[in-house]
Amino acid sequence: MLMAVVNALLIGVQGFVLAGVCHLLWPLLVIRRREPVRHWTVLGRSPRIAVLVAARNEASVINTLLTALASQSLSRHCFEVHVVADGCSDQTAAIARRAGATVWERPMMPSSTKGEALTWLWSQLDPAAWHGVVLFDADNAPDPECLAELTRALEGGAQVVQCLRIPGHGEAAGAAGWDGLGELCQQWIGAAGRARLGMSVPILGSGVAFRTGCFQWLLGRSHRVTLVEDADWMVELALAGIRVQWCPEARVRDCKTANWVALRSQRRRWLGGRVRLLQARGWALVWAGLRHGRFGAWDVLWQLLAPPRMVLALGVFGLAFGGYLGMPVWPLWPWVALALLLYVAVGVYGAGNARPSRREGWVMLLALPRFVWELLSAALHAWSGRAVGWQVTPKGRD
Repeated sequence: MLMAVVNALLIGVQGFVLAGVCHLLWPLLVIRRREPVRHWTVLGRSPRIAVLVAARNEASVINTLLTALASQSLSRHCFEVHVVADGCSDQTAAIARRAGATVWERPMMPSSTKGEALTWLWSQLDPAAWHGVVLFDADNAPDPECLAELTRALEGGAQVVQCLRIPGHGEAAGAAGWDGLGELCQQWIGAAGRARLGMSVPILGSGVAFRTGCFQWLLGRSHRVTLVEDADWMVELALAGIRVQWCPEARVRDCKTANWVALRSQRRRWLGGRVRLLQARGWALVWAGLRHGRFGAWDVLWQLLAPPRMVLALGVFGLAFGGYLGMPVWPLWPWVALALLLYVAVGVYGAGNARPSRREGWVMLLALPRFVWELLSAALHAWSGRAVGWQVTPKGRD
């Protein structure tokens, strides 16, 4: 009886891991070389873009963002930068003002989140004055063409546009390296494959543009206090059948944390928020897929269900090694492990100049065991249902 239960559990674990791997790898079947840059027909009127930045004690990094925004090729009269200094106790607001941004100071609220800060900031503005909204984090650094490309995509009819996020500002630390590599694979394979089929791509939380009406609608729909506003918006867009378009021509550099404690806290927040969101909206996604035939709703559902990529890889290689030791597992796991290595290789190749150097590769290799452990512990913490609050993620080392 006990062996029957163990075998049933083993089959269930293998099925879950295989489903996760299939969801991760299927875009490999449809990706291809990047298409030439698309030039949208520009509307007769000059676009007006509101660039929104939610910042809390970001004095050490926000000047890099504002300097990059001042160097955009998009005409300066076409966009304005608005920063909400959300309960800041440092010089974030003063630095932003000196850089030419419009600064709105919001007192610290209990359990305040990034989504709440953006909602408050938007309530201070006149929606009728803007054609589109672009969100950046305070530690971003958009390339000079970023705003122009996002604006062209909005003018071409897109409701939501996600740009390409390139990790780091030359960081070589292990935690930042693996975090960045995972995001590059997610974009160059996951986003590229979905875009190839005309599907919605994931929202990454920054470097994302909205038409004004869509953004205002999303803020009205996101009535829950969420720690993962990007995932919350993805769910609402999927339920409404609104596609998120990918624009790899628009690029932004995104600073990754090299601090292990900060990484653990950040992943606990992300994964815990996704678990709570899954509990609240999971059945709505299932029903949307069944009733309206929206495959995108099921795609988002699995993105909420799936464990971190490194945890998934740990399961695959563990099952492959178990088969080598004679455990009663399916014989396909060595081939699945090879497919995961191909996934990483394609992601690294597609990264181009953003791929890790040889030195960074050795640093990342040495840091791999701890990185896997931190993600596994964060996943177990999230699945246990324990609460975690929002806080600023420092970008320094331990």
